[in-house]
Amino acid sequence: MDKRRKPAIREPRPHLTMEEMRSYLTSLKKIESVTGIRYIKLHVTAKMIIGIREASGKEFTINLDDLFRAYNECLRFTSPEVKKYIFMGHSPAVALLRRLQNRQPVDTESFHEEEKK
Repeated sequence: MDKRRKPAIREPRPHLTMEEMRSYLTSLKKIESVTGIRYIKLHVTAKMIIGIREASGKEFTINLDDLFRAYNECLRFTSPEVKKYIFMGHSPAVALLRRLQNRQPVDTESFHEEEKK
């Protein structure tokens, strides 16, 4: 076995239904990647989650079915792994998947305070 390769161990994550994922994502208005990239104005449509990369102002869209499949099938939530499921928009997808994995409560207070500044 190649010593440089990590063993195929799946990161633990709580069970999640599509309805639970949609409900949680609907409550999010912004996320931040581990590298500090901020994605804002998130909103969920029938089949997509849409948002804007704050630094560039560019919009991204992620198919919810692809995101759900990535949540259930990816070994780890890293860009190379997630890119297999979500080609365009894999960077915000990684941030969303990690948020779903850890199920951090949505902090609407700090978001609204930040918006007022």
